[in-house]
Amino acid sequence: MQYSTFFKKQSAALIDIYQERFTKTIWQAVLLTSISFIITAVISNYTQYDQSAKNIPVSLLSFFSLRFSFNETYSIVDNAKAIFIFFVSIFSISQVGKVTFKNIACLAAILFICCLLDLSFFQLKGQLHHGIDNRYLERWSSAVIYILRLYVPLVLFALTIQICTSGAKFNARNIVFLFITLYFFNEMTFLVISLVRTCVFELLLCLFDSKTSHFIAESILGAGLMALFVVGYHCAMTRPFVLGEDAEESVEA
Repeated sequence: MQYSTFFKKQSAALIDIYQERFTKTIWQAVLLTSISFIITAVISNYTQYDQSAKNIPVSLLSFFSLRFSFNETYSIVDNAKAIFIFFVSIFSISQVGKVTFKNIACLAAILFICCLLDLSFFQLKGQLHHGIDNRYLERWSSAVIYILRLYVPLVLFALTIQICTSGAKFNARNIVFLFITLYFFNEMTFLVISLVRTCVFELLLCLFDSKTSHFIAESILGAGLMALFVVGYHCAMTRPFVLGEDAEESVEA
């Protein structure tokens, strides 16, 4: 399958799945997203923040769009996005009736691995920062590690969903398509979040004067906003494999 054909079919699949399943699954998405936000709230109370860091969480939604590990201080709350994707993965396997203890255990194991990898990537970044004298090479390595921290969990969960639901049917081409799809959808969600926070949330929350009330109110609104993306992430993590199978069948025919 050509890349242009893939993009067209993937875009059409995203629209179709929202039209078909969004209203039917919205409450399930809200429930799972709310649980992930509650877990994030608990973790945020036990995480560490570098005192010189510029990023300040204004609500729980901040943890889904920014990274708070800075200098030598690792913030475990940076795993909030991985936790959210864990629940999206549960949503995905529920769509094909594959919610079993074994599958949930596999997803939990992947979440644990993703948390360890995130810490490892952060530590690697620190070592390279001190070990590389060329500042341009150091900036390049930091950028690559940042991308790995963002997309390795998404790819690992997507592959796990595929294994749990239909067996290990994927190849290098599927993974390339998968990464491209995840990249575009993830970047789109970041832009949507930024736009909604600036144009909608700031207006709705202008009456909240205290930081605490603003934090709580935007966190509630943020949970609702992230719930809208559950079906989209489900499509981005599963559809590339379906399109790959369709392409192979058409070639064989």
